[in-house]
Amino acid sequence: MRRERLGQRLIGIFLIAFVLVNFPLISIWGGDGQLFGFPTLFVGIFSLWTSLIMLLFWMLQRKKPSNGS
Repeated sequence: MRRERLGQRLIGIFLIAFVLVNFPLISIWGGDGQLFGFPTLFVGIFSLWTSLIMLLFWMLQRKKPSNGS
């Protein structure tokens, strides 16, 4: 049961990432502005990428069951 839900969540994350990295939403950051000296497009893409990696790490992290010892 847990494995099926994990698969569904991973597919959901993939679909959300696909939509967020698609052209219409990426064009929001495509202006001439800068943030911390970097173009906003790069900051936006790398922030999104880092957030997705952290989310996947959190989801796939397995907790070892405690044996009580």
